[in-house]
Formats: sequence, C-alpha cells, structure tokens
Amino acid sequence: MNAKIRDRIKHFLKFEGGRVGLKAPLALGIAGGSLLAAQAVISPSAHSSNECYSDSHCDPGESCESVCNGTLYKDTCDGNWVYRCVDS
Repeated sequence: MNAKIRDRIKHFLKFEGGRVGLKAPLALGIAGGSLLAAQAVISPSAHSSNECYSDSHCDPGESCESVCNGTLYKDTCDGNWVYRCVDS
C-alpha cells in the first residue's frame, strides 16, 4: 500500500509538478510583457497650453501675459491660467 502511494506521489511530482511549476513564471512573463506593451502604446503626452513664456516668444507689438482659459469673474478664473501672446 505504501509503495502504491509513493508511486502515485512520484508520478504526480514527475508529470504534474513540472507543468504546475511552469505556469506561474509563464503567466507572470506574459502579464509583464503585456503591461510594457500597453505602456508603450498609451504613453502620456507632455502638452502645454502656454503659447509663450516671455515677451521674446511673441510677435512685435505683442506681449506675453497670463490669461484665464475659462470664465473670469472678479479676478477668479474658472479654468486654467495660461500664458498667451496678446496685443500690447
């Protein structure tokens, strides 16, 4: 009886154990590769809504000023403050 149990355990470790042991690293590798591929495809873009940073970036007769990119009510901007070239 003990020999049968030992044979079954050996059989399990020899055939099933190898397969079970391979699944975890393989799944981890696939998940990691998928994450890296997704990161490469969907990368955040560095976008600035500022036209200028100083008067030298603007055309002659314009100056670089901070402007509300939304609704301005009593010096409070409901949006973002951005720098744009405006006529002087």
